[in-house]
Amino acid sequence: MDFNKKALFPLLLGATLVSTTTSCNKEGMKGRAGKEQEEEKKEVVEDKVFQVELSPVQLSVFERQLLSNGKLKAYRNVALRFKETEPITKVHVRNGQRVAKGQLIAELDATQANLALERAKSNLEKAELNLLDYLIAFDPDIKTLEDTNKVSAEVLRTAKIRQGYDDAILEYNDAKRRVKDCKLFAPFTGVVANIKLEEGNYPSGDFCNVIYSDRLKVEFQMMESELKDLALGQKVEVTPFALKQGFSGKITEINPVISEKGMVGVTAVIVNEQNRLMEGMNASVVIAKELPNKITIPKNTIVLRDNKQGVFVAGKDSIDQTISLWKPIQLGEENASEYIVTEGLAEGEELIVKGLFNLGDSSKITTEVITTKLEVKTEEQQ
Repeated sequence: MDFNKKALFPLLLGATLVSTTTSCNKEGMKGRAGKEQEEEKKEVVEDKVFQVELSPVQLSVFERQLLSNGKLKAYRNVALRFKETEPITKVHVRNGQRVAKGQLIAELDATQANLALERAKSNLEKAELNLLDYLIAFDPDIKTLEDTNKVSAEVLRTAKIRQGYDDAILEYNDAKRRVKDCKLFAPFTGVVANIKLEEGNYPSGDFCNVIYSDRLKVEFQMMESELKDLALGQKVEVTPFALKQGFSGKITEINPVISEKGMVGVTAVIVNEQNRLMEGMNASVVIAKELPNKITIPKNTIVLRDNKQGVFVAGKDSIDQTISLWKPIQLGEENASEYIVTEGLAEGEELIVKGLFNLGDSSKITTEVITTKLEVKTEEQQ
């Protein structure tokens, strides 16, 4: 048994060496093949031309943006209430209804008011007759109250007091007012809101509101340090959270008082396009201040390298081929979409704004549309 083991040992050792040699040869072949494929890929990448879009670097106007949140408020909001206490007989409008100036909103039972008006009218007529009789006694030529210029002012004043004429006029005018107060009318063109009473109810408190909705105010707060960048007439962009649509406006008021929290109250007015805005909406507010003669770039053109910010611009290689060049830059202020470039870019350079994320330094680029031709092999070629 020991003899057999000694005889088999050389055979097993030889088989192991052959297997190891074969494995190493295979790995060496795979390594060379992989290296060749990488070199081929590198050559393909180096030869590839990337389609990009260029934009000339030039001075432009940068919009410095101040941000805040605010609440929409009606430009005019008037609460209407009845002055009389009779029951409501008719409501002519509904919440959300648009009304014109002078349009009838609601009315009360005017029976008692009309009776009081008739009574006051009758008393006035009696007072006029008594006054006329009194004046005729002074001057028989007086035929009507239009002839009162024939007596002295003092006589006329005394006659009106004695005959209760002035009191009768006051009573009559008050009765007419009471009849008028049995109806509510729209004070201006707007929208009805907050109707609180129904037909048959007795008036108590406000009946409804009429809101002027063609324009709205937006009230918001700004920090004391931002006050220097605010001015009357400055444009704002207001975006209600519920609509995701921007509305343009202008600052109309800046409260000249700083709060205990270091905030300044600001009011702007915006146009209610398509009547989509409503009082009470919460909204974001962007205040823009124009800074002229600045080099600006879109935010999406920034490319980081070794934790440094830079951009790709178009350049030329030794054979006049258009290539991409990465340039480090220094950034200044920013807004929602742009940066100010303070160093690293100059007017006249061409900034790569699209197709830049697959680029390297000295990549070949073109602004022309690149078309790929597909090669169709025949059966014989295959």
